[in-house]
Amino acid sequence: LNASFLAKRIIKMITYSWIKLLVEDYIQHNPNVADGKEAFKQATRKWNIYHTPKKKIDIVKVIADENYVVLHIREPWQDKVFSLVEIFRLENGMIKEHWDIRQQVPATAQNNHPMF
Repeated sequence: LNASFLAKRIIKMITYSWIKLLVEDYIQHNPNVADGKEAFKQATRKWNIYHTPKKKIDIVKVIADENYVVLHIREPWQDKVFSLVEIFRLENGMIKEHWDIRQQVPATAQNNHPMF
């Protein structure tokens, strides 16, 4: 598959409802969420993401290589800002596997390098 195609598809998934593009035997590497499409649906209900006002995220970087797509995201949440890295492995155009890393952006840093 074309890397640009995969990147555009992942952005569309994030923008809309990427649950629809999960395979049934979806593999989740977040230790707080079980494997499988149904387990992910249950987790999102616990996070209450469907009942919170829509928020804007900024996709800062997209990296696509073969069937992997990596997103670096700036996520304002309440009065904080978070840096997220979302890693997806696609299989036949569907999300087969997912890893994520989330870190709060500190008010000050020990260096002059921005997180984004």
